Amino acid sequence: MSDWMDSEITLGLASVVLGMLAGRVCAWGACYLPTHLEHQWQRDAREILGLDPEKPNDLQPNTAPSRETWAAQIICAVLSLVVTMYFGPTMQAFFVLLFTWCLLMLSLIDSKHHLLPDALVLPGLWGGLALNSFGLFGTLQDALWGCVVGYLSLWSSSQLTRLITGRVNMGAGDLKLLAMIGAWGGWHILPTTVLLALLASLLASVPRMLKSSTSCPTVIPFGPYISVAGWASFTLQLNSIP
Repeated sequence: MSDWMDSEITLGLASVVLGMLAGRVCAWGACYLPTHLEHQWQRDAREILGLDPEKPNDLQPNTAPSRETWAAQIICAVLSLVVTMYFGPTMQAFFVLLFTWCLLMLSLIDSKHHLLPDALVLPGLWGGLALNSFGLFGTLQDALWGCVVGYLSLWSSSQLTRLITGRVNMGAGDLKLLAMIGAWGGWHILPTTVLLALLASLLASVPRMLKSSTSCPTVIPFGPYISVAGWASFTLQLNSIP
C-alpha cells in the first residue's frame, strides 16, 4: 500500500513539473510562432510582388507577460496532472499529454491573435489519424469519419450563416481544429464538443457584448472553446472505456 502511494505521489509530482515546463514552452511558442508566420507571409508577398524577399524587417517576437506565462504554466500543470492520474504511466497518457499541450498552445495563440496556425493543427490532425491506425484511442474508421464530420459540420454551418447574414463568422482554422479533435477522439465526441463549445462561447460573449459598443461588435475567438470542449470530451470518453 505504501509503495503504491509513493509511486502515485512520484508520478503526480513528475507530471506537475513536466506540465510547468510544457506550459512555459506553450507560452513561448504562442509568442514566437505568430511573429514567425507574419515574417514568412511578408517575405512571400515581397517575392510575389517582385520585391527583395531578403529585405530585413523589424518584426520582433512578443514576450508574454510573466503573469500570462505563470497562468499558462499552472493551467498546463493541472491538466497534465489530470491526464496522468486518469491514465497512469501508459503510452496513452504520453500522447494525450502531447494532445493537451498542443490544444493549450493553439488556445493561447487564438485568444490573442485570432489565428490557428496550420503548423500546429495539421500535424496534430495527421498524428491523430496515425495513432488511431494502430487503435490507440479508437478505430481508424471512427477517426477518419471524425475528421470528415468535424470539418464539414462547421463548414456547412459557416456557409449557411454567410448566405443568411452575408458575414463570415468562423475561420478555416476552427474547421481544421474540430477535424483534428475528431481525428483523435472519433466522430462520437463531436456532438458533445460542439455543444459545450457553443454554450461556453455564448456565456463568455454576454459580458463582452454588454461592455462593447453596438456599432462595433466584439469578435470572439472560437478556437479556445473548441479546444476546451474537445479536450474534456476526449478525456472523459477515454476514461469511460473499460
